Amino acid sequence: MSCRNCGHDSHCGTVLERKEQHYILDGGQNYYIEVCRQCSCIQCINPKNRLEQQALLSADALAPE
Repeated sequence: MSCRNCGHDSHCGTVLERKEQHYILDGGQNYYIEVCRQCSCIQCINPKNRLEQQALLSADALAPE
């Protein structure tokens, strides 16, 4: 299943980031860029699945580590 916004694999409930690397002349450091903020795969756009996923994310955020 793939995201209809960015074309990558589904990233339901998370922001998709990609690791990049500066040119060696610029120090060659690694950095991350945001590729897609909101997944829109078939599972995400289905209202029932979306509500279930939001409930799971809320429960995970409240759970102690």
